[in-house]
Amino acid sequence: MMRIASALLLLALAALGEDDRVAIRVRDKALQEQIHSAIDRGVAHLKSTQNDLGHWGGAATAKELKKYGDLSFPGGYTALALYALAASKVPADDPAIVRGIAWIKEYRRAFKGGGNAATYANSLLVLALTRIDPKAHRDLIHRTAEKIERGSRSSGFWTYTLGAETDETKRDFGNPDRRAMNRGLAPAGKPDNSNTQFAVLALWAAQSIAGYEVRDRTWKNVLKHFRNDQQDGGGWSYSGSKNDRPSPTMTAAGVVSLVYAKAALDGRRESLARARRSASVQQGLAALRRLAKGWSGRGPKGVSVWGNYYWVYSLERVGTVLALDPEDWYVEGARHLVDQQGKDGGWPEAELKQGKHYETALALLFLTRATYPPIKGAVTPPDKPRAKAAVTSKEKFPDVTSAKGLARGFFQYKDFKAEQRAAVLLEFGKAGPAAIGYFIEKLKDKRESVRRAALELLTKLLAKPLLFDPAADAAEREIMLGPIETFYVARGSELRWDAGLRRYVLP
Repeated sequence: MMRIASALLLLALAALGEDDRVAIRVRDKALQEQIHSAIDRGVAHLKSTQNDLGHWGGAATAKELKKYGDLSFPGGYTALALYALAASKVPADDPAIVRGIAWIKEYRRAFKGGGNAATYANSLLVLALTRIDPKAHRDLIHRTAEKIERGSRSSGFWTYTLGAETDETKRDFGNPDRRAMNRGLAPAGKPDNSNTQFAVLALWAAQSIAGYEVRDRTWKNVLKHFRNDQQDGGGWSYSGSKNDRPSPTMTAAGVVSLVYAKAALDGRRESLARARRSASVQQGLAALRRLAKGWSGRGPKGVSVWGNYYWVYSLERVGTVLALDPEDWYVEGARHLVDQQGKDGGWPEAELKQGKHYETALALLFLTRATYPPIKGAVTPPDKPRAKAAVTSKEKFPDVTSAKGLARGFFQYKDFKAEQRAAVLLEFGKAGPAAIGYFIEKLKDKRESVRRAALELLTKLLAKPLLFDPAADAAEREIMLGPIETFYVARGSELRWDAGLRRYVLP
C-alpha cells in the first residue's frame, strides 16, 4: 500500500496574511506590493478571457464545440486557468470558477483518455480541483488520478494521450503496456518528460491532498525512469534520450519528479528533506543552474529564460519543492514578470502562441508559488472495503497468535462494519500483550483510517481513554504517542487478558 510522506507546507503557507491575498513575503516591500498588484490584475485579465460557456481556449459557442473534434486542448486550458485562479486565492464560489467547473462537468469528453492533450488536461484538472475544493471534488479527483496512473507506460513514462477508455478497461498494474495494446487502448505517440512531469504532479496532489492511493509500483517506475535517463551532466532532455540536448525546463521536470517519487516511496516524515539532499537531485539542480545561466542571462537559443513562461512555472516548482531561498530565484523572476505584464493585466504570448490566457496562468502560478508539497490528510477519505478483504465472519478470522495472522486480523477488522467488528473484537485477546504493542505501532501509520482503527481497538481492549488524536498533524501525534509507548514499554509484559472482564488488565 502506498506510503507517502507527511510534508511541511513550505514558504507560501508559512506566512499567511490576515487578508485574502496570496501570502508573498520578500525583503523588498515595494516589490511585494507590486507582486500583489500583478496577481490581482492577472486574475482580472484571466477572468476576462473566459468564454461565455465557462471555458478557456478553443471554440467559443456550443455549436462550435459540438463540431470541435478534440476538446482536450480547451479542457487543458480551462483546468490550467482554474488552477491559476485558485492558487491566486479566488474562492470556490466565485462565478468564474463555478462556470468553469460546470463546463468541465458538461463537456466530459474534453478529458477523455484518447484526446491528443489528454495527459496535460487530466493532470491539470487534478491540480485545479485539489486547489479549489478537494473534499467536494474528491470522487472526480480519484477517477481522474486513476485514469492518469492507468495511462502510464510500465517504464514510468507518459505520452500526450492516456489511451482510449471502455467499460472493459480495468486497473491492471501487472503489465499495463501489454494489456492496453492487446485491446487497442495503448497511449499513442512517443513519451516525453513534459507530459510525465505533469502526471507526477497530479498523482502527488491527488494522494497527498485528496487521499488517492498511488501504487508503489507507479512511483518505482517513475523513479527508475528519471534515474536511468539523467545525463552525465545532471540534466534531462525532452525525449528522455541521453543523446539529446538537455534543457532547463526538462531538467526542472526531472528534479521535481525525483523528489516526489523518492519522498513517496520513503514514507517517513523527513522524506522530503532526504529526497532534496539526494545526489541525483543535487546534480540535477546544479545542471539546472548551468542551463539557465543561474536563472539570468540567456538560454541555449539566445532567448531570455524569463520570456518563456513555461520555464518560469518550471522554476517555481523547483524553487518551492526544494525549499530554495526565494531571494535566490523568486525575487528575480517576480521582477521580470512585473515588468513584462501588459496594461490589460495579461502577459504577452510567447513563442508557442498558446494564447494570453495560457501565459497569464503560468505567470500567476509562479507569482503565487502554487506548487507546495502538501500535508497528507488535508482531506480524510472515507473508508472503503479493501479489494482483498474476503473474510467477513468470526469463523473465518485468522489465527492472531502469529505475527502474520495478527497483521491480517487487524486490517480485516479495519474494513469490517460495526457489527462485524464487535463479533471479532475478543479474538485479539488470543494474541496476548503483543496485540497491544502492534496496535500502538499502527498509531504511527501514515493513513488516518489505520490510526483510527488502532485507537478504537486500544480503547476497547484496554478499557481506558487514550489521549491521542488520529487527525492531528505528525508532530502533535508524536508528542501524544510518547506516554502511550512509555506505558507499554514499562508495563506491557504484565498485561493479561481477563476473559470475564473481556479486556486486558494489569495484575
